[in-house]
Amino acid sequence: MIDSTIATIDGLALPRLETGHRLQRLLQASLPQPEVKPPSQFVLPYYWDADFWGLTAVDIFQDATSNEKSAILSQASYGLLTESYWIEQVGIGYMAKMVLQAETVEERMMYSLFGADETTHLAQLQSFLPALPQLGEAEPFVQLLTDLVNQDDRPVLLFVIQVVLEGWGLSHYRQLSHSCLSPDLKQIFKRFLQAEARHHQAGKLLFSESQLSAVQWQHLVDILAQFLNLIRVGPQQLLMTIVTSNQGLTRSQKLKIMEQLKAEKHSGQRLKLLRSLMLPFAPSVVEKLADQGLFSALSVSECVDENWL
Repeated sequence: MIDSTIATIDGLALPRLETGHRLQRLLQASLPQPEVKPPSQFVLPYYWDADFWGLTAVDIFQDATSNEKSAILSQASYGLLTESYWIEQVGIGYMAKMVLQAETVEERMMYSLFGADETTHLAQLQSFLPALPQLGEAEPFVQLLTDLVNQDDRPVLLFVIQVVLEGWGLSHYRQLSHSCLSPDLKQIFKRFLQAEARHHQAGKLLFSESQLSAVQWQHLVDILAQFLNLIRVGPQQLLMTIVTSNQGLTRSQKLKIMEQLKAEKHSGQRLKLLRSLMLPFAPSVVEKLADQGLFSALSVSECVDENWL
């Protein structure tokens, strides 16, 4: 019996069955058969190259040895896959919650199908990870997502998960697919886009700002403020990967790295996209967030001093 203290909606802390358990074989038989055979191990040293990360402009990366470069790119690739892994796992819990909160038979049917999408995605991603990530490795974004799914109700969830994040996921997975070095993983991310588009469209059809109570409206603003602040600080995970590989760097070195990564421009583009996703459906929420300056990227020095990791 699963301990109730870990049986949360997100499901991240659920235990896994032992290898070879008969239920595992039944699950594998029930999953759609992949069009490409997934690898049995981490086939490539990394799945996205230096150009994808903008590292060709970073002096400290260019001065590194081949092994050091490969280690940085491998860790960065693992971080991307791990983030997607956690998001898809949370997505299964989210869709299950929305099945229970469905207001029509059609909604219940739709969210049941969406749950199958997320399950398929999770199974496919697992095959490309060198090892399944541990819960303690979850980043602040994933932690924010799990808190949201575990605690919030229908209108807040609809807007944050399906209108904003599924919409953002379309751009994100398109970039991952376009630049991926593995033809098989590239195709998997391409297929993710079809499901993301359906999930996003459903959110746009079901959400209305008028559904929000005053308390829910304020909570939505607070949740989105936390999320936007994670975007405003720039590519912190990539910076930390470089810092770790170099056994620590000075503040001036970190500043130079973030400048060469064009951190402020990168964050600004993402914030612009997020604002465009939110504005048609929750203009008063966007106005409040804009008044707080949350659609403006932080300067490079502010990004380095933030130290969120």
